[in-house]
Amino acid sequence: MKSKGKLRAKRFLAKSIILFSIASNDLFDFAQNFGFQNTTKNSIFVSSLASQFKSQIKRIYRLRGRKFVVFGVGRLGCLPVLMAGNANYSCSEDLNNLSKLFNVALRMELHHLRSTCRRMNILYIDSYGINKVITSSPLKYGFTEIKAACCGSGVLNA
Repeated sequence: MKSKGKLRAKRFLAKSIILFSIASNDLFDFAQNFGFQNTTKNSIFVSSLASQFKSQIKRIYRLRGRKFVVFGVGRLGCLPVLMAGNANYSCSEDLNNLSKLFNVALRMELHHLRSTCRRMNILYIDSYGINKVITSSPLKYGFTEIKAACCGSGVLNA
């Protein structure tokens, strides 16, 4: 009976598209606890985080998961709650740089997975790049307000 359930789960995974949106909380927490001054520590942390994620995808792959969509980290430094505390309501470039650093490490790990797990299909969504394009020409994409949160209260609805 137990093996029938495992077989059904593997069949289900084999047909599924598995979505991941990861690391935002980890990066934000790291930045709050350690800051941005130590670039070596930053690199070690993001590499470790990306490597741990790769291990989890491999684990799902061994259970027959084959189709993955991975969203890179967006521009964390441009969250309204952070911008509300900055001069001119500007983004935190330090946090954005940490986001970019993680995305580079993540793409490297995904590239490695593609080369070692031949039946795996991975689509990487560049959330950071998409956000940057939209916020650099907001009217082109139908946006009139790009700094404030959709809802909430206080400065920038944060």
